[in-house]
Amino acid sequence: MGDFCQRCGCEIGWFSRRRVQQPDGQVVEVCKACAAQAQAQAQAPAQTPPQAKVPGSPPRARTGMRTDGPLRCNPALGAEPLVQGLLERFRAETGIDLRGDAMASERLHNAAGIALSQLQGEEEVEVNLPFLTADSSGPKHLQVRVTRG
Repeated sequence: MGDFCQRCGCEIGWFSRRRVQQPDGQVVEVCKACAAQAQAQAQAPAQTPPQAKVPGSPPRARTGMRTDGPLRCNPALGAEPLVQGLLERFRAETGIDLRGDAMASERLHNAAGIALSQLQGEEEVEVNLPFLTADSSGPKHLQVRVTRG
C-alpha cells in the first residue's frame, strides 16, 4: 500500500491501480474512479452538447451570472433545469465545463433529484458533491444552497 492516486489523492491498492495517459502524453497511476472518468472524457465528443431549453422560457444570457447566494429552482419543472443551473454555477466558479463528463453528470442528476424531493418539505436545501472532478490544481467540489422559487 502507501501509493496515492495522482488525480484525486486517494490511497490506491494493488488491485485498484490503473495507468492512464494524460493529454500531455505522461502516464500516471490513478484509482479506478479516476481511470473511468479519464476514459469517459477521452471518449466524449470534442463539442459540447446543445443546451436544454425549458419550453416557454426566454433564452438566458451567459454573461453576468451570479455565483453567490442560493440557486433558485422550481420543483414543478423537474430536475433538468436544476442540473443545468448546477453545471453553470460550477463552470462559473471553477472554469471547468462538466457537460462531457458522464460520471459527474450522473452524480449531478442524482443530487438534483434528491434536492427536489427535499424541497417538497423545506424552503432551502444544500447540494454538496465533494470530489466532483479534478484538474492539475487538485480535486474540485460543488457546494450550493438551493431554494424553492
